[in-house]
Amino acid sequence: MSKKLFLNLISCFFLFIQLNAQYEMEPLSVGEKATPIQGIDQNEKFVNSSQILEEAENILLIFYRGSWCPYCKKHLSQLQDSLQLVLDLNTSVIVVTPEEGPSIEKMIGKTGATFSIIHDKEYQIMNNFGVSFHLNKETVPSFYKFVLNNTRKANGNEEDILPVPATFIIG
Repeated sequence: MSKKLFLNLISCFFLFIQLNAQYEMEPLSVGEKATPIQGIDQNEKFVNSSQILEEAENILLIFYRGSWCPYCKKHLSQLQDSLQLVLDLNTSVIVVTPEEGPSIEKMIGKTGATFSIIHDKEYQIMNNFGVSFHLNKETVPSFYKFVLNNTRKANGNEEDILPVPATFIIG
């Protein structure tokens, strides 16, 4: 399978999941220019997508809700297990979450993640990619109190904002 076909298949798969997850979202569309991503990762390293793209052909950008989310843990564990396949395609990985440092460290402990994870403190990256939403009983009808309590604890605030679990390929 060619690299381009592989990346297109991944993109379509995650776009389908993303669109079904939140009906009122207006995520960045295929072919639209992505806003540059900047932030500090768990290793205190400054991450800048423009600089990364000077060396890598693509960036695999993933948004996750929290270390409390079993689906997010599974997703990032599988990403870590397949990380070398992604890197072999000259693709760098950036993961974005609203979680604060201690919760990111918890996720790293559970998944063995070695890729950059950025705390999107003010939701700027999530907003730029159109994946942030306000947590309420309509957006999360099942397990609302569980999600609300865990989000507030992990994010260190009561703003109740989460990203739709989403994946983008930027090149």
